[in-house]
Amino acid sequence: MDLNRLYEWHHFVVGIGGVVATLHITRPGEHSVALGPVSVDLFYVILISALALVTLSGHTLWTMYDDR
Repeated sequence: MDLNRLYEWHHFVVGIGGVVATLHITRPGEHSVALGPVSVDLFYVILISALALVTLSGHTLWTMYDDR
């Protein structure tokens, strides 16, 4: 691994940390926000966002190293 290119893994590591922190700190149904008639559970919003970050950055890393 090239230590000068560790910045390429930044988003992937942050996404994994977000998933772990979300699962460790909160549980489904603890915090919800009402936006008019719609009630949103923040647990799922944060979890889906962190998983999307992991998925997209993992895909980018996978294809980037395949091209080399």
